[in-house]
Amino acid sequence: MIRRECDVKTMTIIEALAENPRCSIRELSTKIGLNYLYVNRKIKSLISRKLISFSLNISSYVFGREASFVKIKSSNIDKLLSAMSRCNRVPVVFRINSGEVALIFISRSKEEVASFLELVKSTDKTIKSISIEHGVLPNEATIPLKHGHLNCSIPEDCRKCLFYDEVVKQS
Repeated sequence: MIRRECDVKTMTIIEALAENPRCSIRELSTKIGLNYLYVNRKIKSLISRKLISFSLNISSYVFGREASFVKIKSSNIDKLLSAMSRCNRVPVVFRINSGEVALIFISRSKEEVASFLELVKSTDKTIKSISIEHGVLPNEATIPLKHGHLNCSIPEDCRKCLFYDEVVKQS
């Protein structure tokens, strides 16, 4: 279990990073009045414990502006959560209860969503049901990248992300 970071110095560092994530550690430590070495150690600790990360956000026009809210009932939730958390097209995934996952899927069309979900369903026989609501992202929406596979083609390229563990085992 990860201990919750809530001390004042840590929150000061995180707030300053949120204002300008591109500033140097020297600039950051001067701005907030904390020792450079302390700030450097604290940021490295937060990154290694996966409490903060730095990523590139891209416009929704790259993947498409179609957004689908998907709920999946399955008896294999942990594997599903792990796989979905690696996909650039799934900026948000979370457990609803012990047998259900919800996610947002970004696509160019409803057909891409259908192809993606057919692939997921065909590889996970524990899926009991899938429900989908479709919408459109606002013009200014950005999506955080998880890796460099930007121009993925569904379902052909899904093995690079969703089924990475299985591909590595087969190598």
